[in-house]
Amino acid sequence: MPVKTADQERSSNETHALAQDQGPNPQSDEEFHHPQVVVMTEQVSIFSILPSELVLEIFSHMDIVTIFRFLDTCRYHRQLLLNMPEIWQRVYFVPLSEYATKSSFPSSSVNPLSTLSILSTAVVMTKTADSATSIPSLPSSSFSPSYPNFQFPKAPYQRRQRPYRAKGSSSGSSSDSDESDGTASKESENAAHKLKHAENERDRERGGSRTLISEIYAVLRRFRKGNRLVEFVREIYMDGTDYPQFPSPLVMLIKFPNLEILSSRYRRKQTSLTTDAHTLKDMLRNGDIAPHSLRLRRWDIFHPYMTKEDVTGFKNTLNSIAIRAYKETTSPAKRFPQESN
Repeated sequence: MPVKTADQERSSNETHALAQDQGPNPQSDEEFHHPQVVVMTEQVSIFSILPSELVLEIFSHMDIVTIFRFLDTCRYHRQLLLNMPEIWQRVYFVPLSEYATKSSFPSSSVNPLSTLSILSTAVVMTKTADSATSIPSLPSSSFSPSYPNFQFPKAPYQRRQRPYRAKGSSSGSSSDSDESDGTASKESENAAHKLKHAENERDRERGGSRTLISEIYAVLRRFRKGNRLVEFVREIYMDGTDYPQFPSPLVMLIKFPNLEILSSRYRRKQTSLTTDAHTLKDMLRNGDIAPHSLRLRRWDIFHPYMTKEDVTGFKNTLNSIAIRAYKETTSPAKRFPQESN
């Protein structure tokens, strides 16, 4: 039978006492399954602690595409916006060029997208079982609206070919001709590079416009009677949207039955009051629009080449389909200064 010495007995007692002080080892003890501290991490939107008045003020400066982009970020944001009918009473459409600069409004004013990006920063709430206090901390990333990112291949590099020089031709005339040939080839390369760059930029703009137009039509399809969004709209502003594929103001007039104010100024290329008047008359004749059924009170239309005859005929057509007489007509001479195109 082995006999322990005094030193071995002392070392065994110290090891046993140290093990009792440290408690059970989670890795060695299989019965230890429930930790004493439970940490829960939860993503909470900053809009959950903002007053409703401030939320309405923020989204009153947003265009409709940006609002739907924010609405699709999470379920809480969707419920937040859908439970506020005041947000949908006024709809803004902005020119496509302002989306290309990642801004929904001109740079001279306050950029609402930057404000939205700051305010929508998520707050990580860390709670423990022992304490009910919450410690807010900033996450590594915050919400940023998604924009179409287009990448186009660069023009292939073409190595410049040196002009051919025959052996023994060392006269001054040959050197002058070589310099002129080199200058001409360099100019032709620069012209070809500029042409290629212009083609790439044109393709970039066309691709971005097609993507944004598709997104705008998708946004309009989300206004349905089932979700009652189409009934909330009272005002639509689409000034400066002078693009061939952009939805016509007549589409807004027919889609939203409770529309009272429609503004479609600065659409010279896409505005034809004579054509719009004939279209409304045909719809009235075919029964697509009932007489005196629309609640439209004002329609702002302006471009520098409007004539009084066109405006008068168009106003008479609107009076036949609106509930009340259409009295307010935008006149270039009275309300707006003449602008050069």
